[in-house]
Amino acid sequence: MSTPYDELPHPARDHPLWRESWYLNFFDHDQEVYGIAWMGVRPPKGHGELLFAIGAGNAFLHKFENFAIPIPAEIGRERTRFGPAEFSVIEPYRRWDVDFHENGVDVHLEWEALTPAYNWEWYDTTRSWHYQHPGRVTGTIRVDDRTIDFSGMGERDRAWGQRDNAGFRAVHWMTSQFPSGTYLEAMHVQGPTDAELYGFAHRDGRSELISDYQLDVGYAYPGGPPVRARIAMTDEAGRSYVLDQEIMNVFGMGQANAGNEARQFFTFNRYRLDGESGYGMMDHWWGDATALSDRYTASQPNRGRLLSF
Repeated sequence: MSTPYDELPHPARDHPLWRESWYLNFFDHDQEVYGIAWMGVRPPKGHGELLFAIGAGNAFLHKFENFAIPIPAEIGRERTRFGPAEFSVIEPYRRWDVDFHENGVDVHLEWEALTPAYNWEWYDTTRSWHYQHPGRVTGTIRVDDRTIDFSGMGERDRAWGQRDNAGFRAVHWMTSQFPSGTYLEAMHVQGPTDAELYGFAHRDGRSELISDYQLDVGYAYPGGPPVRARIAMTDEAGRSYVLDQEIMNVFGMGQANAGNEARQFFTFNRYRLDGESGYGMMDHWWGDATALSDRYTASQPNRGRLLSF
């Protein structure tokens, strides 16, 4: 059960896989400026992890990645502030600030909720907690001599716990926001025997859980980032959505895992839905090459729920 206190840092458990993270993606639809801020801490291992990227059109203006920032084993509430970045809760589940300052780059973003939060409810699967939250994003981005007054949308998330992904064979998580007020989030987790479904749709001021999902996807190369996709989903109110996804840019990461090259890609995308243009992310990672496919499906039960606060 999530509470407002879950917006604050959690006491770290003495487990090598325990970590806590904060995340925000952001898109200015008019200027086609976008980015991602991701901060994670692993107190049992004594280090923090940080990536930050800002893009415009099909190019990055700035990228920062450091997954070995030294931190004390327990740094308390200051856990949300290390290296060049800081996440600040202003009002739980309502407002957050994100700041980044490094080598001629100064960013201040303010996130404000547009929908209820969606809790993935996957403690039994990963021994961790995780929730997502679409919102409005405004602020200022300065890169060298360029200043951007940012106004758009984005999705944040919070996660903490052991986060054991060993059972994940292939995952695609997507989020998209449209100026008309439609916000979509969906994810399938391809496990050893079946696919788990997560996600919700917000349209006409109403949020509903996703009940069915199909992803047809094309990759830059086998095991590489998804460069195009068609996503079809239905929510529990019977509303249907068919999105076409076109990649603008990709931030890739990789690590060795049990003899396979497990990969993770953050892709920044344009979306088309019912003739309207929107923007969002697809986060794709895999740990088992035999699970890679050009089509994935998932259906009820939806493993998550919408929070009431």
